[in-house]
Amino acid sequence: MSAPPSAPRNAAAGESSPAGGPAAGAASHAGEPAAAQPSSGHAAELPKNVPQTPLMRQYWGVKRRCPEALLLFRLGDFYELFFADAVTAARELEITLTSRNKEKGVPIPMCGVPYHSAQNYIARLIQKGYKVAICDQMEDAKQAKKLVQREITRVLTPGTAAAQSGEEVRYLAAIAPGPAAVGLALLEVSTGEFRVTECSGPNAAAELRQELERWRPREILHPSQSPPLAGPLPPDAAL
Repeated sequence: MSAPPSAPRNAAAGESSPAGGPAAGAASHAGEPAAAQPSSGHAAELPKNVPQTPLMRQYWGVKRRCPEALLLFRLGDFYELFFADAVTAARELEITLTSRNKEKGVPIPMCGVPYHSAQNYIARLIQKGYKVAICDQMEDAKQAKKLVQREITRVLTPGTAAAQSGEEVRYLAAIAPGPAAVGLALLEVSTGEFRVTECSGPNAAAELRQELERWRPREILHPSQSPPLAGPLPPDAAL
């Protein structure tokens, strides 16, 4: 493979552990009631201490399908995030963390971004290495007889989101290990650029690492039973 184009780079870590830690200016809420939180950001069921409202049941029904992603849940003119997703997004985007249901003594952490400018916020989360799921309203709220139907319409990851104007290219890598060689494919979604190569022989692992360090993909796909490499990955890569 020929050398990748040079571009300014902002390092990002894995999907669940963005580089840089908590952003400066993250919201503080000393003195508020203890917020309702699932045991982790990957919980699949509605926490028992949260009121079983139709909206919360719908939210968790959607969240169950993408537990590893930050879920942007469309409510009117905003995309809202709840629970651990809200805490993470408020910190990384440096926006206000608030809560709903506070009057009932079980506040649910939440934050939101305007629907019409959401793309900029989504791009910032992707740049930091997060996976983002977009849940949209599938019908006009004014025409809905009951709860508005909502569905996931997009799932964006560091390697599959198209680069924004002025950003570096975003390579998605896929590794295919075989008995005598390891295949490597690279895709740049925004341009359609596609490259493949093969590493073989006793130095295959070292050659593969060199290729990954050279192209610095934002995301690496590999068989679950076959970790791509021993040791640390390139600094920008998310598995």
